[in-house]
Amino acid sequence: MMKSSLRAINIALSAFMATMLCNLPAPPPRCLADEFKTATLDQNGNAAQARLSLSASGKHVGEKRLDYKRMRVFSAGVHRFEEDHLHPGRQSVVAQDLSLIKTLSQQGVPDDHIVALRDEDATTINCQNQLKELLKNSSPGEFLLVFIHSHGSLNRGGLVCTYEKGGVWTYQDLVKEIEDNFKGDSACICIGACHSGSLLDVIKSAPRRISYFGVTSVFPALNAKTVATADFEVCIKDAFGGAPCPDFNEDGVITFDEFGRYISDDQRRLFLTVPEFGYTDNFDPQTIITNAREHSGPLDCALVQLPDGVRGRVVKQDDDRVLVRGSRNPRMVQWVRSERVMRIP
Repeated sequence: MMKSSLRAINIALSAFMATMLCNLPAPPPRCLADEFKTATLDQNGNAAQARLSLSASGKHVGEKRLDYKRMRVFSAGVHRFEEDHLHPGRQSVVAQDLSLIKTLSQQGVPDDHIVALRDEDATTINCQNQLKELLKNSSPGEFLLVFIHSHGSLNRGGLVCTYEKGGVWTYQDLVKEIEDNFKGDSACICIGACHSGSLLDVIKSAPRRISYFGVTSVFPALNAKTVATADFEVCIKDAFGGAPCPDFNEDGVITFDEFGRYISDDQRRLFLTVPEFGYTDNFDPQTIITNAREHSGPLDCALVQLPDGVRGRVVKQDDDRVLVRGSRNPRMVQWVRSERVMRIP
């Protein structure tokens, strides 16, 4: 009886905390310079800045769309470190790594345009050399997607840790490499690490030849959560893979603005973290990432709470049951009867 009572209290408390978080106003946009825009969500889940411009018909003005055949991808992830000098990540992050690369390949990114480094391959020197080689082989008009996840620090203006002892890669060096060697004109950088928001400060610290869109798992002052980093990758895969959830205005396409808002909404409400996204003034946030699939039912993409108190997002609906991705383990999905889930406002 005592266990049942404690469980009921925990579930009620979890629901209360989720509701309170959703009603709290998000932090205001920080350090806004004329040449750079950052965006957070207000208490209604709307972007405080970087709003989409739509015509009266709801269609995007001056439609601009990614061409996956003209995209280059660089991904580096460290889940275990040399001699375990830093604590390892979770296998759920490893799984999402592989899934993200597979999604990009299915979308049409050529295999020789993808570099994916993991663990012992992700040393500082190898990351820098492999990225430089990828960039030097690029062509005008191409788009660059960079995704890096590891431990991070505010030292030296912001950095991520690489595999070897003492190995680091600063955001200054990363952006300089892109500026110096990428022949394309636009890039999206996604960083899942502690203090990763400092990337946005680096991007806006000087005029840039390349137009940038940046997404980070947390604000500069915050630590990241490993389980939230796995979900961070899920959100990237959803946006570039055409899942319906990032299509906030349900017009059938996913834009970069919606991508940033989707990650902010998902991470904030499911994992109680504070991600951030922003873009340089020469980047068009209305650029279409891909078409969005149709919703499979009225609960598809809804944020819900399960009977055991776990929060999650519905990723598919099949008649009277829903498939839920849980906040405790983004890799774990489970079918639940629709009447057993409570929609989170």
